[in-house]
Amino acid sequence: MRGFFKPLTSGPRLRPSAGFTLLELMTVVVILAIVSAFIRVGVNLLIYKARDARRLADFDMMRDALINYRAEHNTYPQEMNGGMYVVSYQSGFLHDLIPAYLGSSPKDPINDAPNPFDWFTKNAHYYGYYYYGTPAIQGVPYGCGNVTFAVLGVRWLESGMPSNAQNAYCGPPQPFVCPPWGIANVCRDWSLEYDYSTLLAD
Repeated sequence: MRGFFKPLTSGPRLRPSAGFTLLELMTVVVILAIVSAFIRVGVNLLIYKARDARRLADFDMMRDALINYRAEHNTYPQEMNGGMYVVSYQSGFLHDLIPAYLGSSPKDPINDAPNPFDWFTKNAHYYGYYYYGTPAIQGVPYGCGNVTFAVLGVRWLESGMPSNAQNAYCGPPQPFVCPPWGIANVCRDWSLEYDYSTLLAD
């Protein structure tokens, strides 16, 4: 019987696992960082879109309230803030509409004040309302005619302009381009100040 059974021999010796190499670890870290960045961008975009949806809903609500106010008073609210405009980051925004037409003063989801204030630099988020009640120095010079009117606007849409963006404008039709502050007796374009706006003629 001796020699019938061959002695058991071990197979090829396996190298003990050395774990991940430094290159493999760095590759995993880079991949995770890229995935995290994409997720963060996606989440931020969803937040921006949600805030913009709220802004556009507020805009529709404010516009409807203004129209209802005019139907009863034969004019839009002549609110003043050292001149002719009011903004949502200050207290009492659209107070003439409360409580009959609005439950409370609408506020942008961020609602911050620009610093420094610049009409044509979008460095803050707020709503604005303007009443232009002197045609001789506002309506006619802005190219809007001998009328009184109001402008309602959303300063900044974070996710970009919607395809159906409204734009308060007086002047010749496109492709004519109206510069900031307009051209005397020719045009005025509030889209240079607001991402979303409407002109409400008295």
